[in-house]
Amino acid sequence: MNPITKQTRKESFKKVQLKKKCKLIYEQLGNGEYTARELATKMYNTKDEQGIRLLRTAERQETAPRLTELVDLDLVEVIKKKYDEISGCSVAVYKRKEGGNEVENI
Repeated sequence: MNPITKQTRKESFKKVQLKKKCKLIYEQLGNGEYTARELATKMYNTKDEQGIRLLRTAERQETAPRLTELVDLDLVEVIKKKYDEISGCSVAVYKRKEGGNEVENI
């Protein structure tokens, strides 16, 4: 297979997976308020219809970049700070925006 074809296929796959993860994170936020770590843990402990975990790990890095994208899309907002015992820092708490049911735009 041509190296350019391999590269473009990989880029397309990443783009599709990111959109899928954004939608999944948006749906999992529901009406709750979560830090990136809390949401990652929730999603890691949740299984889909086939019994597969929603995330591969419970690391905050699984959700934090997508939450930032959702904030940029004006679908999610940062509502307050909360102390994270693992990192020893204050972290953002995220929530779906009111009337922000435009998940199709992701």
